[in-house]
Amino acid sequence: MLELTARALVDAIDRHAPEASEIYLCGGGAKNDRLRDRIGELASPSKLALTDALGVPTGQVEPVAFAWLASKFIRREPIDLRSITGARHPCILGALYPA
Repeated sequence: MLELTARALVDAIDRHAPEASEIYLCGGGAKNDRLRDRIGELASPSKLALTDALGVPTGQVEPVAFAWLASKFIRREPIDLRSITGARHPCILGALYPA
């Protein structure tokens, strides 16, 4: 399973971001030394590090992303996802449902 996970991740990076020279890992798998080592071998010569190096602890990437999305919503700032989702225009994401 470790080999499948490492190969699937590196194959996806090669397919969708072939110009990537740095790879940052997060989540529970990022703490698995064997998995991290195998990804590093397969992705060589790309630099491999944990998101901790960017100032975001590996276990907090998702909460940080949701906090960012919430702040954009509260400020009524649209997010441009056209290149990712095929949306027609930037839009404000989310909704507020007071209790």
